[in-house]
Amino acid sequence: ELLFFDPGPWARTVETTPVASTAPPLYSLIALPFSWGWRGLVALNTLSYLATIAMVFLYARRFSLERRTAWLAAVAFAFGGFSIEYALGLWPHSLSVALCTGGVLTTGLLIETGRPIFAPVAGLLIATAAGIRYQNAVVIAALGAAIVFWAPHRWRSTAMFALATIFPLSVSSWINHARLHSWNPVSKGARYFYVPVVDEVGTSWLDPVRSFWSRVVDYSTLPNLTGFAFSGWLTHDASTGAHLIFGIAVKKAL
Repeated sequence: ELLFFDPGPWARTVETTPVASTAPPLYSLIALPFSWGWRGLVALNTLSYLATIAMVFLYARRFSLERRTAWLAAVAFAFGGFSIEYALGLWPHSLSVALCTGGVLTTGLLIETGRPIFAPVAGLLIATAAGIRYQNAVVIAALGAAIVFWAPHRWRSTAMFALATIFPLSVSSWINHARLHSWNPVSKGARYFYVPVVDEVGTSWLDPVRSFWSRVVDYSTLPNLTGFAFSGWLTHDASTGAHLIFGIAVKKAL
């Protein structure tokens, strides 16, 4: 089970034992009621996928002039991209999408209606999403900025949003410290934001910025990587734990 969630163990620096998973921590808490087997964990993603379809439908219907617009939006999300692929797998992509969608739409309702109750709901949802996929920390910043600029009662709403994010992030921080000795709520251990071996020679003061951007915002900007630990992800290799989707295409390639 540890190997499955840490498919490149040869690249890890083990400082203490027992060795703990580096997967984002909040997924385990949410997935526990579904952990009666592979089908149960897949069911969590399937339910998240269906919940996201429902949110897209309801939000589109709220603003659409024609009844069919909401149906078109729901169908476009359900079948127009790769969402259905993630709904049939174990890794919590669909759960992450559902939480992010809920956070974004709730923030939209806060800005539209001015009801402060939506602020803590949005904060709780998006901070939980960051504990499931670390890249979602960027969405916390984006929603916080949207509330500051556009929400009625902006400072009250911003404070409620920020306070609501503290609990999920604190749980992530505590778990990471217990298993990885890092209080960082969005970290997989020491030197997580360090750019590994690259083809280029020399360093630049922009390296920390590029490292953060490539690991959290857009992975495609990461420099070319070398070594066995990285080449395994670029091919279908059973030892990497890479998951297959329909046909024989590796999900990471898509």
